[in-house]
Amino acid sequence: MWLYVYVSILTPCFDEVVARLRNTRASKATSQQGRSKSRRRPAAKPATTSPSQRRAAKAAAQETSTKRIRDGSVGRETFAAVQALVEQGKTKSEAFKQIAEDTGKNSGTVAAAFYRVARAEGAVGPRQRRVKTSPTSATRRRQRGAANARQAGASSASVDQVVGQLIANVRALTKAVRAQDAEMRQLRARLDKG
Repeated sequence: MWLYVYVSILTPCFDEVVARLRNTRASKATSQQGRSKSRRRPAAKPATTSPSQRRAAKAAAQETSTKRIRDGSVGRETFAAVQALVEQGKTKSEAFKQIAEDTGKNSGTVAAAFYRVARAEGAVGPRQRRVKTSPTSATRRRQRGAANARQAGASSASVDQVVGQLIANVRALTKAVRAQDAEMRQLRARLDKG
């Protein structure tokens, strides 16, 4: 009797869990096919009351801001400082780090400024880029197909594993209920005799 109660309660739940797992798998496959990048709205501009106030605010901002003239002087200064440190026996990377600490900049920024000036002056040759051989279109198709198959196999395997675990758990529960039912029958038989 207990077994019937447990099985009648668990079977619909088990069927619902399996259906949800399969629906989740199907929805993941369709969502990966049609992903689109979301667009963000531009930030709202602060409201000012009149055009004359906007002009006054703009003029005040121009007066207070100190603009640096873009004549390449920072790059030349960085190049000279790095060269001086290298002549003292430091490596270029050590020089970049020290100048970055002194100026409050990133060492990568210092290195970029140095090499920009160095290339312009001919002290360093142009950057060499690695030539990468591109696979043929047939090779790319095979690679994409293999990757898709691995992804599909992994997701179906995980769903199959979950379903297998659920089935094993339901069987274990059924076994436990049967054992409990048998024990209950034995106890009732003892009570009836005594």
